[in-house]
Amino acid sequence: DSLLFVLDEGGNLVIAPMWEGRVGDSEENKHGDLEPGNSPFDRPVEGVNPQGKEKRLYGEYRGRARLGGEFNILENGEWQVTQKSGYALQRVPLSLKDPNSKNAGVLPDRVMEKLQPAARVPMMQRFVCYLRSLGINVELSSMQTCNFAGDCESDTDYGKCCNGFEPTACQKENPKATQLNLRVWTDKCILTGEKLSLQLSKVNNLLT
Repeated sequence: DSLLFVLDEGGNLVIAPMWEGRVGDSEENKHGDLEPGNSPFDRPVEGVNPQGKEKRLYGEYRGRARLGGEFNILENGEWQVTQKSGYALQRVPLSLKDPNSKNAGVLPDRVMEKLQPAARVPMMQRFVCYLRSLGINVELSSMQTCNFAGDCESDTDYGKCCNGFEPTACQKENPKATQLNLRVWTDKCILTGEKLSLQLSKVNNLLT
């Protein structure tokens, strides 16, 4: 089982199943569905929401957020946390927004060359500790760094977390805590804009 998560601009943790609906008639959720935006750089637009107080719910674009990823349930009962999301791996800086553009949803030229670095190990460690500060009873049991080919390396330095957070959120050895396996996809997995253009050109040549 897999869940998507997004940490929005206000620090709210938004979670949804990756697939919703009946068997044979299901629909896949994307991270942008959890944080729609009026443009790639903006919050959702306001609308009527009879089910709650939050009014900013709508947008035709993937809006802005702090972080995104997945929660996956492993066979041993542990939860695996990854930052597998465009909000973490291919982050567009808000500074690229053109205030003079007539279409706020249009990204600038050569945007792949202007992406921010991927969310690295320290950021994901802090995210786990942030879960604990929200009162979610979890404990970091292991950590791996991986590439998209599936090659992973164990990292025993996972105990260093919670810097800047309350010490009570860092307490360990809670027998009732849900164990978390942190899997962090590394920067070397991500193609630069130049390499991506080259790969796309090769594919285009094969198709023509």
